[in-house]
Amino acid sequence: MAESRSAFSKRELEVIDVLLQGHSNLKMSEILFIEEATIKFHLTSIFKKAGCKSRSEFIVKSLKGQLDFKLFPVVLVDKFDL
Repeated sequence: MAESRSAFSKRELEVIDVLLQGHSNLKMSEILFIEEATIKFHLTSIFKKAGCKSRSEFIVKSLKGQLDFKLFPVVLVDKFDL
């Protein structure tokens, strides 16, 4: 059964959206305006909740429909576009 998006915090969902766009941890931190260490913290939490040991496993589970995420998520609105 697919893990529900509701299992994740708002910030974790933002990290997931950027992760599924294929960005590195450094690029994700730049996009979300947070430290790279914070990205790693969120990824650890995300992978634990999803029952994954790695980024690759998370993406494969997403592709197989085992998670409630798509590889083409809604693109985040730029923080400065209001």
